[in-house]
Amino acid sequence: MGHPRGERRFDAPIGTGAPVVPGHPPLASRTATAPNSPPDIPPPPRAFIAALAVHAVEVLDGSRPFTQLRSRLSASAAEQLFFQRQLRAERRAVHRDHRRMVPHPGSVFTSEPRPGAVEASVTVYVGRRAIAVAMRLELAHGRWRAEVMGVL
Repeated sequence: MGHPRGERRFDAPIGTGAPVVPGHPPLASRTATAPNSPPDIPPPPRAFIAALAVHAVEVLDGSRPFTQLRSRLSASAAEQLFFQRQLRAERRAVHRDHRRMVPHPGSVFTSEPRPGAVEASVTVYVGRRAIAVAMRLELAHGRWRAEVMGVL
């Protein structure tokens, strides 16, 4: 007796629950990897992640030139950081706040959702304030680069 909707095209081995497509390898043997990337990619050092976060806070503060950080950011991350810098400069002008405080890195947390990508969060301390910096780093041409960066 056939399948209620006609001929059955997928047969699952008993106990696996995974469909088997004739002429294709089983799902268990197929793995999702980034193209041309070895699975043993070392994550970026925590010191690099912390320095990148501190530099982003310094760029927003106006004490570091934006061009020093530009090579480590994607176009969208650079645009977002530049927009935040303009907002902070406007706020400093309105409130006439020209104090300069040195940011210091705190805790660094990372996770690796896939080889060649790292999501990180860093606590940056500026005086008595704590600023959160979240970023997604991706390996491009042998260099780690922030694809997304948010400073809260």
